[in-house]
Amino acid sequence: MFDMYSKRGVYFNNEVHGMHYGEFANYTEYFAQALLSGGDYSPGLAEGLETFCIMEAVKRSASNRRAGQDRPAAGRDRPVNRRARP
Repeated sequence: MFDMYSKRGVYFNNEVHGMHYGEFANYTEYFAQALLSGGDYSPGLAEGLETFCIMEAVKRSASNRRAGQDRPAAGRDRPVNRRARP
């Protein structure tokens, strides 16, 4: 029997896992490889918190029907995380 999914890797299996599964899998693999090799990784906690704050501000703005005055939490355009090395 022909199986149309057998030749596809995790990055192209949208029909089973949803449209952005491949993107998520790429980010997860990148992050895991950075941790295992002791390399740099991004985004990190600061950028994640900044993204969360922006999403919350958008939600508040939409529910209040007016623009908010929130500023980025991290205070930098695009933080780069570096793991502490011994």
